[in-house]
Amino acid sequence: MKFPMKNPLKLPAKFQWIFAALALTLAAPAARAAPEVAVSLLPVHSLVSAVMAGAGEPKLLFEAGQSPHHAILKPSQRKAMARADLIFWVGPSLEESLGKVIAAQRGARVVTLMEREEMQLFPARHGGHEDHHDEHAEHDEHDEHDEHDEYGHDKHDEHAEHDEHDEHGHDEHDEHAGHDEHDHGPNDPHIWMSAANAQAIARIAANELARLDPENAARYQKNARALSQRIAELRRELQRELRAIADAPYVVFHDAYRYFEEEFGLQPAAMIRANPNLPPGAAHMRRIRQLVAKRGVRCIFSEPQFQPDMAASLAEDSGMRTAVLDPLGAKLDPGDGAWFALMRALADSLRGCLGE
Repeated sequence: MKFPMKNPLKLPAKFQWIFAALALTLAAPAARAAPEVAVSLLPVHSLVSAVMAGAGEPKLLFEAGQSPHHAILKPSQRKAMARADLIFWVGPSLEESLGKVIAAQRGARVVTLMEREEMQLFPARHGGHEDHHDEHAEHDEHDEHDEHDEYGHDKHDEHAEHDEHDEHGHDEHDEHAGHDEHDHGPNDPHIWMSAANAQAIARIAANELARLDPENAARYQKNARALSQRIAELRRELQRELRAIADAPYVVFHDAYRYFEEEFGLQPAAMIRANPNLPPGAAHMRRIRQLVAKRGVRCIFSEPQFQPDMAASLAEDSGMRTAVLDPLGAKLDPGDGAWFALMRALADSLRGCLGE
């Protein structure tokens, strides 16, 4: 850009260069802002934050302590979604309160992670118990067999059949039995607790961001590669640390940890609730007590999003230790380190309660 040699403002020579620099700054095109990004849950938000580092910061939708199953969105959360160019969420089987809002989105690109082919999914375990009818089994209705766990699955057959009654004591032929509207669906939605899935989320985020923001595409891809390496390092570290408790049975509040358990070879014995929104029946709790006594289960885990009364009562009756597993990181600060802190906290809680 050329400037006239004249000095119409009669500025002293020593100030003329300042005037020229200011003119260049004003004439330069403004840098394009990074896309407005909203992410539903803290663990996924953490991964997206790491991918966006240096370019922008995503907005976390669910605050600490909010359950994604039935939380009522605040006006600020709805506003963040309305402003977003890009929204990441797991899917309607988990963040039920976002479903209608997501469906009404018009301007934003929505990434439903459960529907992406990059995700490695496990089928949901819908509950059940050991005394299901098996024509080849020789036991009465109260017999407990190590061949079957409290999730209702044969340990040697992923598709073992359930008996006529579910974990809540309902007959499966009753129209009210089975899974209600809050059921997690055919696949387990807690996908972020797998290191492989966390790496896939990083790649998905980098590609989606690059699509909307080509100027920062190289940054997003570089950040995703660095994040994937950090995830792999933590996975190796936790595999070494959790090896000592791989065979120790335990009871969880609800079935939120399968991806973590498969990743590190852990052996859950039972869950208090197949569905976190439905209380268990008396028959189910009786079977858990029998299983705890038979297998020598020494630890039961509650969750900060739910009242611990039932877990505490079961622990008191059986002499089990109690601890907390938090699948959402309710007490963690948002940011690119939150996913790592969550995985570390899960491992530390398991080792602390199950270790000798």
